[in-house]
Amino acid sequence: LHVAGGEYLILLDAESQIVNVGWIESLLNQAQRPEVGVVGAKLVDGEGAVTQAGLVLGLNGGVGSGFVGEPKTATGYMQ
Repeated sequence: LHVAGGEYLILLDAESQIVNVGWIESLLNQAQRPEVGVVGAKLVDGEGAVTQAGLVLGLNGGVGSGFVGEPKTATGYMQ
């Protein structure tokens, strides 16, 4: 990370499985919005339930994980 150059930096775990061919474009589309500081992927467990889909300010009185337990096909707030 200390020597990374460029405007955007993508971190990807070696065990990640890519399921959307347009994933980079989807992330960059959100990252380029001036009010957005960080973007991340939707993580899904073996049963197809969302385990992480970003953090939501103000959820549960602070910061919380949005959409945990929703089906992987749920659009969340990205409609």
